[in-house]
Amino acid sequence: MKSVLLLLIITSFASDSLCLRCYQCFSNLSWKDCNEHAIETNECKPPNVCYMAHRIFQRKGQQQHHFIKACYNSEWCPQQKCRQTEQTNVDGSWCETKCCKEKDLCNTGMTPSWEMAYVGKETSINQNVPPKVFFLISVLSVMLTA
Repeated sequence: MKSVLLLLIITSFASDSLCLRCYQCFSNLSWKDCNEHAIETNECKPPNVCYMAHRIFQRKGQQQHHFIKACYNSEWCPQQKCRQTEQTNVDGSWCETKCCKEKDLCNTGMTPSWEMAYVGKETSINQNVPPKVFFLISVLSVMLTA
């Protein structure tokens, strides 16, 4: 009986050690808002990774932002995959991702362009979005409407 109990305890710890802990949140407003509502999840099993994405959609002249942290399948890590959308009436989309699996809670902070542009500053869509983002959206919008 003791050996069965010991085996269950060891198995429990072993399965937990295979799981990666990640932050999970979603916001239409900002990384600050996403981070304030983030929860920790400890059920991120391979091939999943800790994931961060900032997605921008241009719809009827209006920008829509998605700030996302989660445990996702690593197939979503390439930015090209992240830009795919099933939303209708989208004039253009831009996406930046960051995936990691090196350590627990590695999807902290912001995506790289926001980190570079706003190190130490609170970010929201009311502040200046990096110029490269606006340029990419403008180019995509022109290409998609041509």
